[in-house]
Amino acid sequence: IEEGILLHTINDGTDWTESNDLMPSPSTAKSIYINQSIVLTGWEGGILKSLNSGTSWSQSLDTSNDNRFIYAILNDPLIPNNLYAVGWLKVLDQPQDLILFESTDNGNSWKETVAPNEGSLFGGAFDMVMLQDAFAKKLYIGLYKGGVYEYTLPL
Repeated sequence: IEEGILLHTINDGTDWTESNDLMPSPSTAKSIYINQSIVLTGWEGGILKSLNSGTSWSQSLDTSNDNRFIYAILNDPLIPNNLYAVGWLKVLDQPQDLILFESTDNGNSWKETVAPNEGSLFGGAFDMVMLQDAFAKKLYIGLYKGGVYEYTLPL
């Protein structure tokens, strides 16, 4: 029912190659990030990374221990090797921690930061944008059950 597949073409869609064994089932793709030939896709259970425009894939982030969906991946436009990802657990009626995944090496390794939570934050994230001015760099994270969480990053 949720067997995630990736389709890849090198001839403008005339022919397609299917990969369906990249993530354990069940899994579905929830986000995609592209920077030239580097492609990252967020799934239930982690992030896959391709260095060759999708011809081959490897695991960049493993969240299969709790099957966290990765709903948003973005990069810092001023420091392109810095990536950020957020996700959501399949917990519909209970608060959950908001976890921010940060990479400073283009997704080769990730650091996990748990946002402060007093037990009432429905921290599952569905989307994320970054805004920066002369004083601060901030992530705005759209949350499950509504609301926006503001996370300030160091300049």
